[in-house]
Amino acid sequence: MSVAETNPLLDFSGLPRFPEIEAGHVGTDVDRLLAESRVLVAAVSGDQVTATWTAFVLPPAKASAAHTRPLGRGTPRHNVLTTPQQRSGST
Repeated sequence: MSVAETNPLLDFSGLPRFPEIEAGHVGTDVDRLLAESRVLVAAVSGDQVTATWTAFVLPPAKASAAHTRPLGRGTPRHNVLTTPQQRSGST
């Protein structure tokens, strides 16, 4: 079973599967995206990397776009299934 099949935030084959999204999917996704970002930062900040658009600027820009998409799917669920007090951090 693929990651996209088990985590609806990562399935981009059609419309978002909002009814299937659970809080645990967001946390798992964030952990994965952070790990990928750490690897990317290490790769583009090495001494052997030439500071060009394609080697230094483009990879983080593409990663940022890819990371925004799954996290954006979790936001509507959070906004709908929590109270205004929970979203603002007050009790």
